[in-house]
Amino acid sequence: MVEMRLLSWTPAPTALLLRGSETFEGGGFIDERRLRERLQAFTGAGLVRSWTTAHSGGGLQNYYKLTPIGFGMTFGTDAQAPPRAFFAEVSPSLFTHTFRLAEVIVETLRACHARRVTIDHFDRNFLQMKIDPEWTIGGVDPVAKYLGIPAGNDAYVSFCTVARRDPDPGGNCPDCKKYLHGV
Repeated sequence: MVEMRLLSWTPAPTALLLRGSETFEGGGFIDERRLRERLQAFTGAGLVRSWTTAHSGGGLQNYYKLTPIGFGMTFGTDAQAPPRAFFAEVSPSLFTHTFRLAEVIVETLRACHARRVTIDHFDRNFLQMKIDPEWTIGGVDPVAKYLGIPAGNDAYVSFCTVARRDPDPGGNCPDCKKYLHGV
């Protein structure tokens, strides 16, 4: 049920879920029809919910979000549930932003998958990826080079972390001072 994990990251229409499905274990869906059948089964079981919206190319399309039951199945009943808005229809004022962000999330997932980068942690404000130790650019590990890690250091594992908002708006975080503010 890896579709559910992707829907825990972002609401998405079937075309976007189909693109993201190429990263699923066991391979992706071969066409939108099969994906829609799976989503209809999830909807019938109360795991996801769909809303219909106008498509920029003309016509209507559905987009999908997890329900509280689907979230519980994906993360376990002990997981802290997100706010109610997470499960609600996307408001018109946030529609364009939400689905542009969904495209960024899916394309990041696809790029990571193509380059053997593992996403270790993702939530609404934080993304952490583990970079395959064999991945290099021109034979050089760019993260190790930036951090000054000597070649052949077996204890080194590279991570790349992106926060969508400053976790310390006061500016007291040492990493924020060094990497964001150049202090």
